[in-house]
Amino acid sequence: MNENFLYLLKNYTKDEHRKPYWKAACELVLCFAAERSILYYFTHLLYKNDCPNFLNYISTKKFKRIQSKLFNSKENSNAILHDKALFQRFLTENNFPGPKGIGTIKNQIFTKSQNNETTEISNVNVLFELFEGLTAKSKILLFIKPINGIGGMQTFKLHRNNLDNEIIHTIYNDTFSTNVSIQESLRQHELLSSLYSQSVNTLRVNTFKGSDGRIVIASALLRMGAGKLFVDNVTAGGLYVPLDLETGMLGKYAFTFFKNGGRSYLAHPDSGLEFESFRYPYLDEMKNLVIKAARLIPNKIVGWDVATTEDGPVLIEGNHNPHLVMLQRACGGINNHLVYSEAFKEYID
Repeated sequence: MNENFLYLLKNYTKDEHRKPYWKAACELVLCFAAERSILYYFTHLLYKNDCPNFLNYISTKKFKRIQSKLFNSKENSNAILHDKALFQRFLTENNFPGPKGIGTIKNQIFTKSQNNETTEISNVNVLFELFEGLTAKSKILLFIKPINGIGGMQTFKLHRNNLDNEIIHTIYNDTFSTNVSIQESLRQHELLSSLYSQSVNTLRVNTFKGSDGRIVIASALLRMGAGKLFVDNVTAGGLYVPLDLETGMLGKYAFTFFKNGGRSYLAHPDSGLEFESFRYPYLDEMKNLVIKAARLIPNKIVGWDVATTEDGPVLIEGNHNPHLVMLQRACGGINNHLVYSEAFKEYID
């Protein structure tokens, strides 16, 4: 038997929120009849008790068709959504609220955002002195992340008290192969910190642009860190929970990706705060912000990452290729969803 399938079954049998064996077996047959695939039944956590509408979900095979023919097509290629430095410029030029850009390191050259002043990073000592100067103020906290990075990989969080040779050497070695963006960390709203305070917890909000240019918000969810994570990326082990776009209330359960155990939580495992009792504080302001930004981007679908400060929502970045599992879990599946079923019709029929 395939080793990956054994892993799927192991996760399923250990899950305390799973459907009974007989029910899951019946649903697997129906999934195969509908999609000629069963793996997505596990990776999308369709075997959980909270997922009665499992036939609304499309398979990974169909989604790869959407990725190749729409998300990754030449028509959908947009440098602003691929390059964090360009996205930072997009925010500045259009007066959108966002994190403060400190600068970039490209090809071993640090360029300061404020005045385009440059410094050659000729050795690790120069990089150490650079970050020592940038974090000199006690409350300054920096995020260093690859300009073209995804999933929170190779991301560093720096402040005055954690500067040491090991972390600076790691960043220095990374900058030989990866250009990086340096931003000042945001101070998030106390309600978001009450869920989990070690990461900036962001909304993933997907917008759809119709042929007439009208923008619709198709789905949204909240991502957050857990354990010792300082990023909220779900691929790194964080949690995600659907957000009701009408009320601003979070769903009953938060989840991890299946590869990270596919766990379900009624409350955050660190703070103990129940998700179902949480209401997002700036729902209308968030909607207005992403709609305004989406009007300036030609892409049909954009996944916006939105942080929340005491003053309201701010844009972190836009994504041309939203993650299928989070997208479908946020909306209850693509097949019967008013926006997604129409947007992806030609790719899934």
